[in-house]
Amino acid sequence: QHPLAFKAAQASLAAEAQGKFWAYKEKLFARQENLKESDFEAIAQELNLDLEKFKKNMNQDETLSRVQQDLDDAKALNLPGTPSFFLDGLKLELNSFADLEKLVAEKLR
Repeated sequence: QHPLAFKAAQASLAAEAQGKFWAYKEKLFARQENLKESDFEAIAQELNLDLEKFKKNMNQDETLSRVQQDLDDAKALNLPGTPSFFLDGLKLELNSFADLEKLVAEKLR
C-alpha cells in the first residue's frame, strides 16, 4: 500500500544478507510515515552495513524475484496489506493486536 513498499522490502532483504533484517525493519517502520528513498541507505549506514554490498543485494535479480513472489502470493490470497491475520483458515478483520489476542484466547478455550 505504501508507494515505497516494494523498495522497502528489497532493502530489508539486502539488510538480511548482512544479518540485520530485524534491526533494519525496526528502523524502517519507525520512519514509515515520512519514508523517503534516501532513508534506505541512511538506515543501512546507521546499522553499519557494508553499503556497497547493501546496494548490490538490494538490486539483485534474486532479491527482486523474492519480493515479487511475496507480492504475487499476497495478491493470490487477496491480502490488502500487512499485517494480515488468519485463524483456522479464516481471514480476520482486526482493528488492533488486542482484537487478535482476544480472538486467539477465545479459540484456545
